[in-house]
Amino acid sequence: MKKPITLSLIMMLFMITDALPAQDSFKVIVNGSNSIGALSKSMLTRFFTKKVMEWEDGSEVVPIDLQRDSSVRELFSKIILQKDVASVVTYWTVQLFSGRSTPPVEFETEEEILKYVQTNKGAIGYISDITPTQGYYVNELKIVE
Repeated sequence: MKKPITLSLIMMLFMITDALPAQDSFKVIVNGSNSIGALSKSMLTRFFTKKVMEWEDGSEVVPIDLQRDSSVRELFSKIILQKDVASVVTYWTVQLFSGRSTPPVEFETEEEILKYVQTNKGAIGYISDITPTQGYYVNELKIVE
């Protein structure tokens, strides 16, 4: 009698797990006035390492990050920057102390990222793929190789 109940519970657990959205992806967002629709991973890396600091129209690129312990930041760093967050922090420490550049501003929440991007024309950030953007003046970018 216990086996069918246990099996039923395990099957229900799998069904619940499959129904939950996974936070294993992210989307890149820009201000709603930015007409760019797609960026390559290499250009995103240049923007987020501040090696390129202007959009095509000459306006300033303002990259912003989630806080260091964010799982979305860890994923973004691995996929786009091809480094873990600790390595990215080390990169910015060297840049900062050598006087070359300052790191992107960090925000605690995705809502703060959305609010900042919608009010700053040159801003570019990233949020979880499951975070809704409706009601914010932002555009989601397609990431190309």
